[in-house]
Amino acid sequence: MRSKAGSWLSIAAILCLAAPVRAEETLELLPTIIHLHSRVSSGENSLDVLVEQAAREGVGAILLTENFLLRFEYGLFPLRNLVRRQIEYPSVLTYGIDQYLDLVRQTALRHPEVVLIPGVEVAPHYLWTGSALTKDLTMHNGQKNILVVGLERPEDYRALPVIGNGAAGRYGWESLLLLSPSFLVVLGVLLLKRKRVRRYHIGGMTLTERRTAWGPGLVLIGLGLLLLANNWPFTVSPFDQYHNSGLRHYQELIDYAHLKGAVSFWSYPEAGDFSQHDFGRLGTITIKTDPYTDDLFKTLGYTGFGAVYQQNITAIDPGKEWDQILLEYAAGRREHPVWGIGELGYHNSEKRLTDVQTFVWVRQRSRQGVLEAIRRGRMFAVQRPHDYTLLLRDFSLSQEGGKRAAISGEELRIAGQDPLLVRIKVEASDGSRRPLRIDLIRSGALIRHFEGETPFQTIYRETPPLGTDKIFYRLKIMSSHLLASNPIFAQRLGDAR
Repeated sequence: MRSKAGSWLSIAAILCLAAPVRAEETLELLPTIIHLHSRVSSGENSLDVLVEQAAREGVGAILLTENFLLRFEYGLFPLRNLVRRQIEYPSVLTYGIDQYLDLVRQTALRHPEVVLIPGVEVAPHYLWTGSALTKDLTMHNGQKNILVVGLERPEDYRALPVIGNGAAGRYGWESLLLLSPSFLVVLGVLLLKRKRVRRYHIGGMTLTERRTAWGPGLVLIGLGLLLLANNWPFTVSPFDQYHNSGLRHYQELIDYAHLKGAVSFWSYPEAGDFSQHDFGRLGTITIKTDPYTDDLFKTLGYTGFGAVYQQNITAIDPGKEWDQILLEYAAGRREHPVWGIGELGYHNSEKRLTDVQTFVWVRQRSRQGVLEAIRRGRMFAVQRPHDYTLLLRDFSLSQEGGKRAAISGEELRIAGQDPLLVRIKVEASDGSRRPLRIDLIRSGALIRHFEGETPFQTIYRETPPLGTDKIFYRLKIMSSHLLASNPIFAQRLGDAR
């Protein structure tokens, strides 16, 4: 009978011998914070304080997401720009775009140990329903946000297609309509210049009276100037907070970010928002944002979404929204996969900087290296307790006898029917023994559930599934916290789409 020590040695030998060699250079696992605010916008701390604290916690990179614009207004028809109520909070636009980018540059120079990447949190659109007359105004989607990270030039920020960003307006044929009240001014001036002549015959005499149409002329001039002031600066914006345009503005922002080389993420798709505020004569105004996981299906081209944050999340469960979107990509109905990130949403000390992290496998510790890894999905997201974090030391896919292994964000080409090997290795950062529940998901279906404790290591073997579509594997790991890996794809040779 083989001894227990001999059995463990045999298993270790199998694990070592079965491990394929990666063709790529060694990757560094970089703890990263995504979604963080400083005093530039809605945070309570300076950027220097945040970066210093992050460095002490071992964080290697920060993706800043200062609020780009926090200005909300409601105007009364037909003079919506003149008769309006406006509320504005600190943002990148109020701070100054050039000043913001310079602050990030200077802070990065003072703290080279942390890769600091500028970004913004954007609410592309919001919508009013109800009426000020009936005092039932509701503002929708004020917290329906997209994170845009990696824009480098000030002019790229200035042109962000966002409601309230006047710099994004343009001149077009519609501008002529906005200038049309000038005809009222011209008509009023003509009336003032034109003398009204009346003749009276008294006996043998004719009296002539010349009168100026002061009343109508001044009314037309005043009305024209009022409308021109309301229409200033005569630029045309596609954004209108009084009409529902669906997801058009959100898709426009995603496309713009992609065009400029930035990454974009739907933020907190399952987190709703509801509050009510007394605005005096306007009555009680309701602020409301419903969860919007369905919008992940209805938009294209974004980099990813908040898959792990400090809330119960169902979109990453087997077969749910994330898997359905990945299946669309696997079937060729999407050009790019959608990645999951860990989203912190840090504003103040109510959270810790390490409560939610995204661990990124980078080729180089730089802005370009971090963004390249995120674009390719080489990362996993962790919601962690105070004393330790789960670390996914290995999650890779290979074919028995093959020399290449694919990791999250990569694709393995399958040849023949040799078994596929899924390697999983999970540790606790403090080296302790922690209970684990691991779901291995293939193409939306839960194919294996593991129970164990850290350090945990296994190899799952299966025959390659038949079919021409890509397949993908991903992990959902539950302990006293949550870990979600990004998918690894596989496809048979000759079946690439």
